[in-house]
Amino acid sequence: MLVGLGLAMLVVLGLPGNAWAGPNDPYFSVSSTSYSGQPRTFSVRIINNLENSKLSARISGSGLSSSLNCSPAGAVLGLGPWKCTLSGSYRLNPGSFSVTASASGNGKRSKSVTHSGSVSSRFGITSRTSPKEGESFTVRGRYDHISGQNDFRVRARVTSNGNVVGGQSGTACSASGGNFTCNLRSVVGAGSAYSVTVTESGPVTRSDSTSVAVVTTAAPAAPTFSGATSYAVEKQPQTISGDSNRSGLLIQVLVDAPAANRNWSSPTSSCTSGASGGWTCTLPKLDKGKHTIAARAIDPADPTKISAVSVRTTTVTQKAPAKPKPTATATPTQVAVPEPEVETPPVVTPPKSIAAPFDGLSGRYSELLLLLILGLAVTALARPGPLALASGGDSGTFATDEDAAAGYELALQRGIGIGDNSPSWRAFGHEATDFYSRTVPGVLHRHSPFLSRLATDGVDLRAIFGSLWWLFPLGGAALGIAAAGDTGGHAVPPSLGILIGVMVLASFDAFAGFVATALFTLLVISDVFTDKHGALTVLVVGFLWTALPLVATTIRPFRRPGHLSVKYSWDRIADLVIAALLCGWIAQKLAQTMDLFAGTDTGIPEHANQVGLVAIVAIAVRGLLTSAVDVWWPERLRQTEIQEDLPEPSTLAILSGIVIRTAVFGFLGHAFIGSCWQWFAGVALFALPDLLLVARDWLGLKWNLRVPLPSGLTEIFLIVVSCILLVTVFIGGADDQRTALRYAFLAAALVPAVLGGARVFRTEKKDREGSTWDLQLAGAGILLTTVILGLRGWNF
Repeated sequence: MLVGLGLAMLVVLGLPGNAWAGPNDPYFSVSSTSYSGQPRTFSVRIINNLENSKLSARISGSGLSSSLNCSPAGAVLGLGPWKCTLSGSYRLNPGSFSVTASASGNGKRSKSVTHSGSVSSRFGITSRTSPKEGESFTVRGRYDHISGQNDFRVRARVTSNGNVVGGQSGTACSASGGNFTCNLRSVVGAGSAYSVTVTESGPVTRSDSTSVAVVTTAAPAAPTFSGATSYAVEKQPQTISGDSNRSGLLIQVLVDAPAANRNWSSPTSSCTSGASGGWTCTLPKLDKGKHTIAARAIDPADPTKISAVSVRTTTVTQKAPAKPKPTATATPTQVAVPEPEVETPPVVTPPKSIAAPFDGLSGRYSELLLLLILGLAVTALARPGPLALASGGDSGTFATDEDAAAGYELALQRGIGIGDNSPSWRAFGHEATDFYSRTVPGVLHRHSPFLSRLATDGVDLRAIFGSLWWLFPLGGAALGIAAAGDTGGHAVPPSLGILIGVMVLASFDAFAGFVATALFTLLVISDVFTDKHGALTVLVVGFLWTALPLVATTIRPFRRPGHLSVKYSWDRIADLVIAALLCGWIAQKLAQTMDLFAGTDTGIPEHANQVGLVAIVAIAVRGLLTSAVDVWWPERLRQTEIQEDLPEPSTLAILSGIVIRTAVFGFLGHAFIGSCWQWFAGVALFALPDLLLVARDWLGLKWNLRVPLPSGLTEIFLIVVSCILLVTVFIGGADDQRTALRYAFLAAALVPAVLGGARVFRTEKKDREGSTWDLQLAGAGILLTTVILGLRGWNF
């Protein structure tokens, strides 16, 4: 127990380690960012190694050259951390930049140290449509944009064979929220392939081009004639008819015009083909003899598309001729129109940039990675259980089913407590609240074990306050609305006061925190669907507002039955201290990495220790309150707590839980490392224990593994230590931050997957009682390893 307690305190305190650049040189690293995801105020944390000196720094590139305002951020006599800040908001433009720092004072001066970073651009064309000649088409894509900033505008140029199409040399595009749409048009006769160049202009200018295929229509086929070819002079027709291959064509007719001298600019008559392609044009009065009638078809949408000429001879006689036998009309040959050549734009190869040598993950990415490892360790401990593939059982506030039964027997022995006789719970409606408290968790557990766990968490508060308990979720709703108002409806962290307020409320009742999270998410939902960082912010804030008491009871029970004794007191103190310290560590790490999730400077990391301390106190007080309810409100607990086992969750609930957990883990990983084979492998490893559990229960797999496996707090810190060592090995050969993060993501998922998979098929043995020398030795080994890591620092 002492080993676990000391280990938890070391982890929470997290002794940082520093890597020194030189005897007197400043030490720092510069992280790359994207234009849209850059912090509101750019700053660099620099370690000054020259005593009694002042630090100075400059930034150049990305469209600016400026001094940074440097001030001590914990430095003593000039030594230690400084924070150098670029004045103004959102100053970094797409491109590369470098930060140069040096220290001087007391007659000494350090060398200038320069580190480089880059600001990536998201500008590019993502889709386009292919129109028919004369129709409109669109080109869509993304441009560089920061919400609330009037930074870039987008225009498009359309050309065909080097010529501007339809005067579209700089057509303005609709640009909003980081996405643009260019509404353009094709022109009949301008060719079958356009080149569209879209340009964003602002602090910097960049262009992207795409080819647009235009569906052109072929020249119409030569018209055909119908009807007789010989007429009596007194019965000659006044019209001539025929067919064409499509409707709407202009049919021109010439009578008795020599083939070498046909003047189509002044035809004898003209007409338009109908819906079925048929046409009828007028004829003048014809004299006796033979007459030559020529006809051609023109596409009115593109007068350059003209058919071949059809010719027939019509004879006008003095007497009515015999009725001729019908003859087959030869089908005229279509004349193919050659397609214009498409000029392919030259391929421009961007110059290669020389990246700074990789010297390990930056401090904030190290904190993020450590938070991921801890989350995987807690998930592994809860799997299978109320936070993973939940099964039937008790409410989860006791350590085991045996403890729950013992607690119920002890409550019966205590009878009526002083709290049971108090007026605290007797407000109007307490009977209905008690009924809800006893029945709803069982109903929900069939469909959602997670919601069932939330409904169970506030049972101690309902025992004390009765129907007044509803003030807690109503307070959560009010704070969730206030949080959305504080952020202006954007998915960014609210102010520190609201963030901590909801966290404290949720520490006493997870359902109240869940209500606050749900309303906050609903009110900023537009940012969640349009901005990756908005979705990440809602996830991390929701975890902080909902999961702390659930994590605490996963590690150590809030309720442990027993009579007052030295051993019982020691166990209860250990329960409170370990659960509180672990939850405080999680809250501290979440606050430290808040800027990474939000993609901007939130100011929360500067108060990370304060957030962690408040979480420690809140969880500890919650544990004391739960113990007090056990002693002073035993009868009220029997009225508010579900007494029977929870029902088995449905198959749909189990599969949905697997899919949701894996999807959230995959989204978090993809947000930071992108799509790569390490991401696919890491997600598969995360889902492996759940999939094996499904295979065991539903496919009847029987693999009996008789191997000792760690449990409880020992399992958590064994996973943490193993993952840290494994990650250190995996990223040893990385050349940059992104590659290192990818291998770290894979390494972090490996150990929990192996332990979780082994636990699924392990043959259960009776737990050993007491503490033996081998357990003490194992605990001492974990403690020693963690001390070494603590002295080395959590940086990778």
